[in-house]
Amino acid sequence: MAIHDSPMKSKATNDAALEILGSVGRLIPTSPFLERLARYISTYGGSDKVLTVLQYTLKLLVPFMEWRARLQHSHGKRARPISNSTSSLVKLIGLIGDSQMLFRLLGLLPTMNWASGLEKDPNPNPRLLAIERLQALSMLIYYPLDNFYFFGKHSLYPMTTQRQTNLSLWATRAWAAYVALSLLHLREDVNVLEQRGQTLRTMIKEQKETKDLVVSTGPSDSDIKAEYQAIKKKRSALVLDFIANLFWFPQAVHWSLEKGFFGNEHLLSVFGFIANIASFKKDLDALA
Repeated sequence: MAIHDSPMKSKATNDAALEILGSVGRLIPTSPFLERLARYISTYGGSDKVLTVLQYTLKLLVPFMEWRARLQHSHGKRARPISNSTSSLVKLIGLIGDSQMLFRLLGLLPTMNWASGLEKDPNPNPRLLAIERLQALSMLIYYPLDNFYFFGKHSLYPMTTQRQTNLSLWATRAWAAYVALSLLHLREDVNVLEQRGQTLRTMIKEQKETKDLVVSTGPSDSDIKAEYQAIKKKRSALVLDFIANLFWFPQAVHWSLEKGFFGNEHLLSVFGFIANIASFKKDLDALA
């Protein structure tokens, strides 16, 4: 009897083991937000954006921790006016920046593909097409300059400090041009969205005019609802995109100048934090 029972006992043991293993996965919370975040991080742009948000969060956290340490020291609650954790956080900020520059070595090829795609499937709006061509050109200039700066910074290619500075300045100027063009692009996007809004109002008017007909020839409720939701989603994306570029622009201007423009580096961190949070939200919303 025991011989016959052993396969059943073995199966029961296996089932119990599998159940225990399965409980690990069930302990992990699931939500639409986490699923979108996982999909977002799995892309190059998504992982870069998350790291940038983390980097600017730390850039704001470090001076706060230093200020708190000084305050606690002045009240006799700390032996030294120094935070023991800030040095590690500063190192992490540097590591994030270097890792992002390293991955930007791969940025030129997608940009070339984007520039080529603009000609294969050009934007029907001539203004937007001109802006997008200039944006592609600015990025085609940006990536080689940024890549060579990275080589010089890490002594992978012999380069004087002045040459490194010049490469950094001109790379940032190319990025500044891209940001300025993005603001112009947004202006045209708003005009296009207004035209879509006018079309939606025409659809509603046509529906009202044909609602009493036996066979309606006007747009259906589902068509109107779908277009309304599409316009609403696009408007939200444009607002977030505008906020991001509006706060990126002063950063780009500051880093484009050899002596900078702003005297307070913390202000630049605030700009970067706001810009990247807005861009992060826009990207996540697009995956909804």
